[in-house]
Amino acid sequence: MAMNNTHSADVALGAAATVVTKALIARTLDAKARAVVRSFFDRATFTASHVVHDPATRRAAIIDPVLDFDAAGGRTRSVSADATAHAISNCR
Repeated sequence: MAMNNTHSADVALGAAATVVTKALIARTLDAKARAVVRSFFDRATFTASHVVHDPATRRAAIIDPVLDFDAAGGRTRSVSADATAHAISNCR
């Protein structure tokens, strides 16, 4: 199971890299085209997640999403990831 999750993460990371690369190439070819980057800081883990959005294609990639972990309770929540996903759904 861990191997499958690792493979899925690698595939997702590869897809994200493709979206970012295409957005950067488009920006280089068209000076008016701009990739939009929005960052989200998670205070609990002191990490940042990023959304890279290409307005021309309306495609986006999440870089380094945060899964909230409560060490004392041994539980996870998706509040941070949900906020990042919500931002993608609002990309215009």
